[in-house]
Amino acid sequence: MKSKHVVICNHGFWQENGRLDEWWENVTAYFKHAEVFAMAWSSGSSELFLTKDNVNRGTKKQGKSSIVSNLLSIVNTGKKQFMYAEDQARITGILLGYFLAKSGFGDNRAITLIGYSLGSVVNFNCLKTMKRLYDRKIQKAALVLNDC
Repeated sequence: MKSKHVVICNHGFWQENGRLDEWWENVTAYFKHAEVFAMAWSSGSSELFLTKDNVNRGTKKQGKSSIVSNLLSIVNTGKKQFMYAEDQARITGILLGYFLAKSGFGDNRAITLIGYSLGSVVNFNCLKTMKRLYDRKIQKAALVLNDC
């Protein structure tokens, strides 16, 4: 039997490697009578950023300028990784919005979106997509937006 309430949880940057049920256990305890889904999306793995080359830079005896240069390189790599993760969050939100609007998943059910860190970017883009579809007079988008 389907619950009349669905909670969709979206994790943040680099959290997809953890156990999502542990991240959201308080949500499942709070929403006892709802179906709670921990959505898995890839923000980019920390292993891509924390490679041996990046971590070991600057550990050999080098001049101060080389160490600073290496640290700046690591920071720039992290910035690029975060920008990639932000793009992934936007795309995930758009796809979630289309899914909720075009499938029967949210029919006659209240939907709660919860996001942590970049998970809130997922939720925001989901709602933007739903609004765009609602403005185009797509009936299911209106039903889901009214439930949010």
